[in-house]
Amino acid sequence: MDDKKLKLMSWSVKLPSTYFTGLLMVSHPPVEGGCEFGWGKPYAIKDDHLLRSLCDYFEERMKKEQLEKGSLVWDSIYHTHTEFIELLRDRDYDMLHEYLRSMYSKPVTHGIAQGDFFYKNLIENKDDIRKNTEFAIYDKFLSLLEAVGTIPAFSPEEYQTNNNFLKYYAVDIDQYFDMLEDHFDCKIVAPAFQGNHFGIQTKRHGLFSDRDIMSLGTAIRIMETYWSKKDISIAEIGAGLGHLTYYLNIFGFKNFTHIEMPTIAVAAKYFIETNMPKVEVQHISQQEFDGKYDLVINIDGLSTFSKDVAVDYLSKTSKNANHFFSVNREFDEFRVFDLCDMRRISRNPFWYRRGYIEEDYVQGKRN
Repeated sequence: MDDKKLKLMSWSVKLPSTYFTGLLMVSHPPVEGGCEFGWGKPYAIKDDHLLRSLCDYFEERMKKEQLEKGSLVWDSIYHTHTEFIELLRDRDYDMLHEYLRSMYSKPVTHGIAQGDFFYKNLIENKDDIRKNTEFAIYDKFLSLLEAVGTIPAFSPEEYQTNNNFLKYYAVDIDQYFDMLEDHFDCKIVAPAFQGNHFGIQTKRHGLFSDRDIMSLGTAIRIMETYWSKKDISIAEIGAGLGHLTYYLNIFGFKNFTHIEMPTIAVAAKYFIETNMPKVEVQHISQQEFDGKYDLVINIDGLSTFSKDVAVDYLSKTSKNANHFFSVNREFDEFRVFDLCDMRRISRNPFWYRRGYIEEDYVQGKRN
């Protein structure tokens, strides 16, 4: 443990933090020096064929959907996505290449995976936010190890009398990933191309952002407790860029449908094509979603939507899906449980983000 020169952090960020790094958002003693951090690598190749296909896809989506402010789909993001929309409409392949290869520092990923606001904060490092963000990411990784059982769950009661838990910080990060690979009998490597995404830099397993860790943990949860077979159909409402799909695919799942807004779907298609080109994902709109899947997933989404949109999604899911997996917060106008008519079989705190509730639903009478 001495080799890594671990020390308790001073924790200078005032609460509440704007990047979920305040003390209320973590689950372990704040320590620095446990591992290295870095920035995601951008995709180097300017692939005009890929960029052309993205513009074609966006054009086709826009024949069916409106961009006017006030629509249920676009109201909250229209202005922040204007630059990206113009690049797609103008088919400016040079600028699209530069935008998408470093998308984690752009407005299109804000609220999904870092985005421009948090990227600028990390670069400026005001109030030492980078160091605190480093620990917040590592804190999620410790939670992943606890969820799997690789290390015992931290107990504040024990920490009052000794600091034995600090020994888990001293284990090499790649060694922990080796242990996870041995446990699940598969190779676990982060997406190769995540331009300007901040995260844990391993030596042999890639760069893991907070989004990667939460998605890997959720994929493990689904794989371990939901399914003994991998040929099921999976639909994710608000799928973001596809991080959960990436890790579910590592565990053998192959049938994916994403329901997302057009601009985010374009960014997701780029992420998927550059990081897992052999994986086919169907991208559809809210209107095309019918709920007829073995498993429907929604993470950090439904409770933030307008109630009309959430009711539409949940009514189709309740009627037609075999299983529904939800991870959402509960301080908005409504909770997922208030609207879902399926039978809930479990409800637990989410391992990776305080205040979020993980719920499993199956077909049957609402309890």
